Amino acid sequence: MTARTLAHPTAQAGFAAPSAPDWAAWLRRAWRAQMTRNELALLDPHLLRDIGVNHLEARREADRPFWDV
Repeated sequence: MTARTLAHPTAQAGFAAPSAPDWAAWLRRAWRAQMTRNELALLDPHLLRDIGVNHLEARREADRPFWDV
């Protein structure tokens, strides 16, 4: 590793800082994922069975942090 890459992590090959539209798109995806996870946590057991998910799997998915998309 060179002094340049130590001084500036974005100097690594293949890494580019995301643009503002990319951040906005990511934020929309993260928000939508969180809302979907919240709704999943509220589903009744018979609805979870309909989609092939048990209560533990639904709870695990609902507990994921919003940035984990």
